[in-house]
Amino acid sequence: MLGCNDIYRITEKLDNLGVKYDSTEPSKLELPLPGTPIPAEIHHTLLMDPMNVFYPGEYVGYLVDSEGGDIYGSYKPTYTYAIIVQEVGKDEENTSFLGKCFQIDIGYSEYKITVGNPVEARRWLRQARANYSAARNDLHKNANEWVCFKCYLATKLALIAADYAVRGKSDKDVKPTAVAQKVEEYNSQLKGLTNDVQILEGYGVDSLRTRYPDLLPFPQIPNDRYTSEVAMRVMECTARIIIKLETFVQQKT
Repeated sequence: MLGCNDIYRITEKLDNLGVKYDSTEPSKLELPLPGTPIPAEIHHTLLMDPMNVFYPGEYVGYLVDSEGGDIYGSYKPTYTYAIIVQEVGKDEENTSFLGKCFQIDIGYSEYKITVGNPVEARRWLRQARANYSAARNDLHKNANEWVCFKCYLATKLALIAADYAVRGKSDKDVKPTAVAQKVEEYNSQLKGLTNDVQILEGYGVDSLRTRYPDLLPFPQIPNDRYTSEVAMRVMECTARIIIKLETFVQQKT
């Protein structure tokens, strides 16, 4: 078998080598039906690696309830067995080479599912943290507009990271509020996310007004508009957003 890289071609390999084998004995291994719950004690064996290669007929775990929990508030997601039917094409907006889409049989229907991309999610989250650190470095340096701009970037990248963790893709041209509304639906622990992003918008934090004078009333410039008090409140709100999204991404990856 060492000369066979594909387990699904073992029979063909044996035939080519002239090896006699008896395939008439039925297998005594009884595989679970699609839709059967996967015991919690073996959840740790489920690999969430976007580099995995799946083949038709292969068993996988399907996340049914991402918000599972017990009376103590412990996170306990619900998985069921599913069978790969076939790989399907990606959406045109998905430019990531890691994410793959598969049609699966979950027992009562066949679904097209999108595989989350934890590797890309963590990458975007790292840059979100870096942007936040850069904003903190600008505090108390008469650069409050840059504090706010960098917090805007940190928030947007953290939201995109959460989207990658679930869908394996994200639309970078959509405004943060729209992304937050979608991401907030992924899990009840993200409740209030959209409100936090709207608070930032209420302070005038976006990618343009923090940098361009012509978007402000004459003769005001961004450096005039964003005070130290506003910068501190923006930092606090951004930190709350990042922590919430970071916790969610870590659970998904």
